[in-house]
Amino acid sequence: MFSFLKSRNDSKKAPILRMPKPGIIEQLSDDDVADMLRRTPKHFAGMQCSVPFTSVALTAATAKTVVGVKAAANVCLRALEIGFGFDGATSTNAAVVCEIGTCTWATNSPGTNSTSVTPAKQDTGRAETPTFTAGKTWTTEPTTITVLQVLDLPQYNGFIVLPLAQWYSNLIVPGGAGLVLRLTSPNNVNVSGYLKVEE
Repeated sequence: MFSFLKSRNDSKKAPILRMPKPGIIEQLSDDDVADMLRRTPKHFAGMQCSVPFTSVALTAATAKTVVGVKAAANVCLRALEIGFGFDGATSTNAAVVCEIGTCTWATNSPGTNSTSVTPAKQDTGRAETPTFTAGKTWTTEPTTITVLQVLDLPQYNGFIVLPLAQWYSNLIVPGGAGLVLRLTSPNNVNVSGYLKVEE
């Protein structure tokens, strides 16, 4: 049996979960219990949202940011998952270079030189409104992007779902910063997909 034991040395410290010594029972008042519960680290349920993008046109040999999110000031985002696929019809065409990276949004935040996207709440019954912004189809590339992961994906029947939360146990985007998907295709091709985050 485990129990919370109150620290005798520093009342400011969080309660410690310990196995009581045999035969020793510490009597805690209701106020002691309430105080420890207040100081126990809490879990705040996150709001998961998807940012969809459909038939974004890629121009041959031209890097294009196809989807991105920007965290609200002082509100971080957690990257959960990204999935996308191409509509290429020629099996001999070379693969698309796919880059997942963070972005400082020094220029061209979502909605500037891009199309704004309204995040879709996974739990539509929740009353909260997402505070982060999202966009797709940048016509002028945003800055500054730091690439985290690069992979090649076929443009013919190429589709992938990447569980970002598993690749990076805690890929946290700090307030004001963002996450993007940038693609470079050797041929003209369209891409559709989604980016899922938690706020």
